[in-house]
Amino acid sequence: MRRKLFLAALLALAGLAFANPQELLKEARHLEQKGMNAQAYQLLHQALRETPKKDLQFEILTELASLELSDASLKNPDSALVHLLQAKALYGENYRKMDRVYYLLGLTYMDLGRYVDAARSFETVATRFPKSPYFDDALDGVEEAFKRNFKEVEAIVGDEPITKVELDARIEEMPPLFRGKYETPEGRKQLLDRMIDEILMTKEAEARKLYLREKVRQQLRRSRAQILQRALYEEEVRNKVQISDADIEKYYRQHKDEFRVPARADIRRIVVDSREEAREILNLLRQGAPFDSLARARSKTPEAANGGLIRGFTPSTKPEEIAQVVFKMKEGQLSDIIPLKDGRFAIVKVEKLTPASYRPLESVRHTIENRLRREAEQKRWEAFRQELRKKYGVQYKSDLSQKAQELDQQFGLSLQDTTGGAQKSPKP
Repeated sequence: MRRKLFLAALLALAGLAFANPQELLKEARHLEQKGMNAQAYQLLHQALRETPKKDLQFEILTELASLELSDASLKNPDSALVHLLQAKALYGENYRKMDRVYYLLGLTYMDLGRYVDAARSFETVATRFPKSPYFDDALDGVEEAFKRNFKEVEAIVGDEPITKVELDARIEEMPPLFRGKYETPEGRKQLLDRMIDEILMTKEAEARKLYLREKVRQQLRRSRAQILQRALYEEEVRNKVQISDADIEKYYRQHKDEFRVPARADIRRIVVDSREEAREILNLLRQGAPFDSLARARSKTPEAANGGLIRGFTPSTKPEEIAQVVFKMKEGQLSDIIPLKDGRFAIVKVEKLTPASYRPLESVRHTIENRLRREAEQKRWEAFRQELRKKYGVQYKSDLSQKAQELDQQFGLSLQDTTGGAQKSPKP
């Protein structure tokens, strides 16, 4: 009991002394080194409640998940999964510290029995982060995940097994709209039969050496080239383009008008065919007659049935004659008679005005990041293409013709001779 009271007091003091999330995280790690994981765990939760910056929040979430996976008294893979997915959502897939998230996700999925997801998470560390300190452990994790599932063979075609891992992976590759169908026992059996047929047909095609046919060889070459190009793009471009918070904030400052929300107004209007009728209605309104009642009874517009109410009216809303008047008025103000281009006449009352504003950065951060990423990837890919042209050399038909002409001038050969025609004797 004394120890519990002592620990409670320690935590209370720590909370007061380290109100800064950075200090709370530092103290939590210090407690972990001393084996005081329960106290460290509470400090980490306190740090998370202090709304830390994104990079610090990332560190706290992964630290929480690590404790929830490694400490028997705190063991909670479901909570660890939530914390890791939150950390993963903070940055792009290729964030320099994302290897730890993927490695911990692999451990979490192993604890949850989701071996396909575990294998994929470990594989991501091994393929995307070859310099990661978790690289060797991730490779072992992939092997372990497959070992746990490999014995669950769904079928053997000839001497080739189809494992539960492979069947689950095929289901997960399907679009969400169709995935549910194949997650049922009947759907799994249907997909398994399809995979069996694929193996059987491939074996028979190979037995008949159909891969030697020129048309098939061309198609295989194209497919191989496309797969390799996608892999090269992933490795050389997508994995190397990093968009920082500073990049996003700079773009937001320099292009703020792109995120401007125009002024809006909720108005009521009455539109009639003659100025005399409009003047009569305006007089009634000024004497206190209800605008909505007169709109229902006299207005010639579709919204008349709703008391003339139009919500979300903006400076670009038609007719422009009304827009030009509305945004010079105040809330509750009644306009004069507004002549319209179609020959009719309008009277407007402003119910509510919302001034122009800017969408906050956080609401457009993802949009900006995607835009900057597309531009950066396109620029890097184009530069990489040019590097490859220099590395391997490219000659167009016009280049070859020019070279042939230069040879003709130098050695007295005709253009025809350079393309396989009868050779002439060199000029003396």
